[in-house]
Amino acid sequence: MNALRSTRSGLLIGLVFLFGCGGSDGPPLGHVSGVVTRGNVPLKGATVLFKAQGAPGSIGVTDAEGRYTLKYIGREAGAVVGRNTVTVFVPNEAAASEEGEGMRKLFEETREVTSRSQTIDIAITGIDCREDS
Repeated sequence: MNALRSTRSGLLIGLVFLFGCGGSDGPPLGHVSGVVTRGNVPLKGATVLFKAQGAPGSIGVTDAEGRYTLKYIGREAGAVVGRNTVTVFVPNEAAASEEGEGMRKLFEETREVTSRSQTIDIAITGIDCREDS
């Protein structure tokens, strides 16, 4: 379990570095939170990434009820205003996958972030939605 936690922490840090670092003089942000479901069931432990072109990404991790709140480069709440590619990853183990260590992408779509506080729920359908063991 510790190895999975270490791998996941390393991947989250890597995603932040991959998508850049910024300061307080960064782009305008909109507060984003929501719920991720898979087969109408809340998805626990998923990593939610919002990425606007040319800007660092925002990351959130879902709780037991599937809720997430985005953090811009790990510090400020929110995501860059405008069109964002939204990606949801889960640890391979949680995805019932045998692809090896790391994360598995379950969802990718484009969503619009506004400067106001907003709820962006993500419903994952069309994949194997059986409950994880």
